[in-house]
Amino acid sequence: MAMSRLSRSRNPLWNFHDIMAMEERYAAQSSFFFLALEPGDQDYNFRIGEVREVLHEVERRGWEVGLHGGHEAWINLTTLRKEKDRIEHALGSPVVGYRNHYLRFAVPETWRSLADIGFVYDTTFGWADQIGFRNGMCHPYQPYDRNAQEFVDIVELPVVIMDRTFDRYLGVSDEKAFELSRVILDRTAELGGVATIIWHNTDFVGSRRDLYERILAYGREMNAWMPTARDIVTHWRDQSSGASTR
Repeated sequence: MAMSRLSRSRNPLWNFHDIMAMEERYAAQSSFFFLALEPGDQDYNFRIGEVREVLHEVERRGWEVGLHGGHEAWINLTTLRKEKDRIEHALGSPVVGYRNHYLRFAVPETWRSLADIGFVYDTTFGWADQIGFRNGMCHPYQPYDRNAQEFVDIVELPVVIMDRTFDRYLGVSDEKAFELSRVILDRTAELGGVATIIWHNTDFVGSRRDLYERILAYGREMNAWMPTARDIVTHWRDQSSGASTR
């Protein structure tokens, strides 16, 4: 989640209300993952406390605030803990969801660190240079640590589609990007799975904004459930718990 330090009235990236308004038209609610960096950190350009009002509004309206980890958080537990503390202090309540910058991840270390400091789910594990199911399935899952021979107490909600993949890596048009997205969504629906989509607020402009709306409209046409990541994980955990007690 990137923002410049321009005033709100002049900043085209101050678009959270526009995003929520669009999603509301299609009965969708997303999770907003905010950076919680400090001066001197790579890619720092705002303090999380400066957007406290936005955080509160997002949660009040039923969307979700999650942590967008910085460059080092995925492999540095101390950094990760500091960033989690900052965003929770600004929000005034626990933050349970996580995604890391540039989809950086270490297996199983990142899962372990996230679980150790209280995250409920991660949604980082995916490809940046292609779309699709990196773990080979379209469902949330509890990761297994082969080194420790045990499951990690966290849910992975794998990334399936990311906006930057289409132009930065695949170099395809918006029309082709929609066709590829539709294939993924159709296959996910056939299997009763979950298609997690990353769409940066910096790409919520021009034709990229229109492409996101087309994807939402297609989801609505399919009668897809399009809640926050937190709600998906809660539902998955409830279903898994119910299945294990029958």
